[in-house]
Amino acid sequence: MREVAKVAGVSRTAVYHVVNNRPGEVSQDTRARILKAIRDIGYTPPPRAKANDERKIEIVGFVITASAATLTMHGYHQAVFHPVLRAAEAHGINITVFTGDMFGVDTSDKVRLYCDGRCDGMILTALRAESSLPHVLAERGSPFVIVGSANEYGYGYTVDVDNEHGVTTLVEYLLGLGHRRMAFRPGPDFVQPALARAATFFHLAEERGFEAVVIPGWERSCHTDDTLAWAKAILSLPAEKRPTAIVAWNDEAAVEIIRYAREIGIEIPKDISVVGFDDVMDYGALQPALTTYRQPLDVIGAEAVALLHRQFQSGFEPGDILVRGTLTERLSAGPPPSVLSNQLTGR
Repeated sequence: MREVAKVAGVSRTAVYHVVNNRPGEVSQDTRARILKAIRDIGYTPPPRAKANDERKIEIVGFVITASAATLTMHGYHQAVFHPVLRAAEAHGINITVFTGDMFGVDTSDKVRLYCDGRCDGMILTALRAESSLPHVLAERGSPFVIVGSANEYGYGYTVDVDNEHGVTTLVEYLLGLGHRRMAFRPGPDFVQPALARAATFFHLAEERGFEAVVIPGWERSCHTDDTLAWAKAILSLPAEKRPTAIVAWNDEAAVEIIRYAREIGIEIPKDISVVGFDDVMDYGALQPALTTYRQPLDVIGAEAVALLHRQFQSGFEPGDILVRGTLTERLSAGPPPSVLSNQLTGR
């Protein structure tokens, strides 16, 4: 704190007020100078001291960018939350859940309100790409782990699936089946993993030399509600221009594409193959069953708690952990029509 004060040309008391997010104690100009000094020298305030001086983590805040109802429904958030709960219980840690847009507006004030000592650290899941929450927590010295997004902040721990490995696995699988013309159903531009998966797909198209079919306006990102419109556009292309395989950024998009294809008489995978990413949803009677890349969310959730615990014990050292998943081969992907025709005719 002394070094921050020296670099910013202010008193240690002023630095203390900014680090503890006490508005009104310093001017906006002074606050900006102090925050710049904190970033420039990489200063991270220590976690709050325990009464018995034992650095033990007891309460963790679990932040999701969705409603509380998502934790009761089968899906990504629940699949992360359950292993976090189990791992926290094993460590003797309690969980406080923060949902919705609780930190989305007036982030600094919300952090001051909710991170007042009741939580020793935070697990942040599926943050929007523009979220300022990691910045504010780092400036405040609150330990945190980001789940489901790459570490673009330069501090904190990140645990995520290896998105590059996942998309590469799916593309190599489809290439092995004979596909040479594929499309990528992109995700929202505020979801960092969706952008990472799209970037990997198009990089592979250049590297491996297969044709990447795109719909103008939806090249690298696409709003969640646009899946049906995207499917209509891509599947209405003439057969000679239509992709023989689609890689969807997640399973929900893949399932919607499959359902629409069946409605208009396109057979999966005879006419076109569709693969997804996640393998966290139970689609029950979906036909054909979805081939996808399975995220090891049990591992990711447990690792998040372990990293937070280790961070609190050992100090604040930025880092990323990428966990590789596996291909789950089911029935929604097969050889492209030309290869299948040759196989049937014995050529």
